[in-house]
Amino acid sequence: AFDAVHDREGRFDEANTHLYVTNDYVIELCARHPQRMFFAASIHPYRRDAVAELERCAAAGTCAIKWLPIVQNFNPADPLCERFYEALAALRIPLLCHTGGEQSLPNLDKSVADPLLLVPALKRGVTVIMAHCGTRSTPADTDYLAAFVRLAKEFQHCYGDTAALSLPTRSYAYEVILKEPIVRDKIIHGSDWPIIPVPPGMHIRLIDAIKLWSETNWLKRDVLIKRALGF
Repeated sequence: AFDAVHDREGRFDEANTHLYVTNDYVIELCARHPQRMFFAASIHPYRRDAVAELERCAAAGTCAIKWLPIVQNFNPADPLCERFYEALAALRIPLLCHTGGEQSLPNLDKSVADPLLLVPALKRGVTVIMAHCGTRSTPADTDYLAAFVRLAKEFQHCYGDTAALSLPTRSYAYEVILKEPIVRDKIIHGSDWPIIPVPPGMHIRLIDAIKLWSETNWLKRDVLIKRALGF
């Protein structure tokens, strides 16, 4: 799911909402395909009913909460998020939160892409998966990879994912991640479908990169790239 934008008063901000996939839609979709899909909810933390909606989604079997702060227009370090973090920790539901650059949807506030803004969640015991490990999506973006690495070492329940890391603008992260044993063990597979996985020539032999390009199933190619790198 992907929640709509809400302002600090908890009101729905239709003008700034560019993508809205409701929890109810995904609950119904997963119910039709129970062997193939797992329900992941999205709840804007500024919503007045944020905790109640979290409890409802927990009862419906959500396996995670999905956030993209720079698109959903909120600051994860805002005190308004604290009640939501406490509920997440109590329910033991992981938070999958975008970090770093983003090009697929309009950016409303690029400053909230910093992984360090998720420290309040980590300190409250929330399991946080930092999507993209804080990497750049374009050369002009701020690089937060070092901040992610620091948090992954400092907090036992801090993880990263490999979503879109096979893009040329993000693949620089592979070398850093793979040489840090603690961090390497805390990386979760993510495809970022339908982003095209590009074999990283700097980290894979040319002949192997060519073979990987021949795999037309993008999801499978993404997995094969990461296995070739050593994951």
